[in-house]
Amino acid sequence: MLRPWKLFVILLSASVVLLICYFVFLTSQDSLIYTLAESSQLSNEIISLGKLNIIEDQITLSGFSAGASMATQFHIAYSSLFSGVAIFSQVFYRCGPGSVIEFGIRCSKYVPLWFPYKVESSVADARSYEENQLIDPLENLKRQRVFIWTGALDEYIPLELAKQNKDFYDNFIPNHHEQISLNVESEAKHLFVSEILLRFFNFLYINFIQNSSVIKVHL
Repeated sequence: MLRPWKLFVILLSASVVLLICYFVFLTSQDSLIYTLAESSQLSNEIISLGKLNIIEDQITLSGFSAGASMATQFHIAYSSLFSGVAIFSQVFYRCGPGSVIEFGIRCSKYVPLWFPYKVESSVADARSYEENQLIDPLENLKRQRVFIWTGALDEYIPLELAKQNKDFYDNFIPNHHEQISLNVESEAKHLFVSEILLRFFNFLYINFIQNSSVIKVHL
């Protein structure tokens, strides 16, 4: 029978090996992405669409999972262009900004969440970018609406970090009780539990963000 200290050493060694394998996997994934991006050829041709019939003060963003990260990044960077954002199944703005590895360790359930990224750091980042004129003035967010949805049983995104999307935007939207809607579905994982629920939250989202009569939107 193994002594307790020997069992502890074995488990610790196994954990270290698994973490190393995990980091190597993520690094290889990053390298593959960069290689594919570098090998692709982008066209230099610019296509002009002409003037479109767009209500400029009702343009909103929405995204699911990684798409929600992109939507949030774009929303903060170019807030003068939008009137609101909807965030589905994702953590707050710039959580774990150093690398994919940092995100995996500090902003996800891929490994035990021992050192979660602090939302205060993301708020400080946003203010710093504004000060250095790297993003639009955060003042633009004051009158905007934010819709947040997350599943309580999400396999990838920690519930507390998903809910902190609201904490992030609270810093820039004084009337956050009316302009920010946080929705937690108790039986949902990373995806919606049903097509009916998806349509229901699409209905809530489009009405909350735009006060529109449209009852369905494709994300």
